[in-house]
Order: sequence, then C-alpha cells, then structure tokens
Amino acid sequence: IRDEIKIPVADDSIDAVIIYDVLHDINDKPGLIREVARVLKPQGILTAFPMHWGNVPFLELINQVGLFNLREAFIPPNSKSPSHILNFVKK
Repeated sequence: IRDEIKIPVADDSIDAVIIYDVLHDINDKPGLIREVARVLKPQGILTAFPMHWGNVPFLELINQVGLFNLREAFIPPNSKSPSHILNFVKK
C-alpha cells in the first residue's frame, strides 16, 4: 500500500471513476479523493461502494474534502448493510 496517490493521467480527462471495496486498504483517503477529482472531467462521476469501511465514514470524508456532491445512493429496501453504492458528481 503506497501512501502517495498519483493517477498517471491528465487533469479533467476521465468521465467516471469506480472505487469499489478498496477504501479499507488506502492510507491516504483524502489524497485519493483529491486525485480522483483532479482527473475527472467537469461533472464527472465518482461511484463508490465502501464495503468494509461503510457509508457514514465515506460520506464524512467526501464532505471533509469538499470536491463532490452526492448524486444518488442505491440502498436496497430493508438493507442492514452499512455500505451501499454511492454516486457523486464533481463540483
């Protein structure tokens, strides 16, 4: 696990980023979110499934970094899981 997050692509060049079931292995979570925002096009989509970490800590991280707005959450009825698919749009 590397501490510094650097995605080797140009600024504003990616339409969507998928982060599913890996957040628990990332040391620099704010750095990851900032780097994802850097590479996403304006109005680009970040989709996340924060399994093993949970929606609440991930939403707190997103709010702390301040680069994305929640677009939609896919929470099945009667779900007791702390993690669901969350989609964000770049501010």
